[in-house]
Amino acid sequence: CVLDELAKITSWDGGGMHAESNPGENLPPECSLLLQMDGDTWKQVFPEEAGTFACDPDGDFELSGPVVDQAQLDSNRISTQFAP
Repeated sequence: CVLDELAKITSWDGGGMHAESNPGENLPPECSLLLQMDGDTWKQVFPEEAGTFACDPDGDFELSGPVVDQAQLDSNRISTQFAP
């Protein structure tokens, strides 16, 4: 029943904690930002203006590396690591 209810949610931003996404249709956000550790605090490095997002509806990009590899994502960004 949780997944059925999730499928109905087409606009979600975590209460303003991140850019709007569409989990019901498994669509990622069109907006993003990049943070970097600066000593013991996080610093927004892109876009330069703190508290803003960079938005591009065609801004898909590939991620790679050990953490991404461990998730074993399929073409829909769904983890297959523990699939039967």
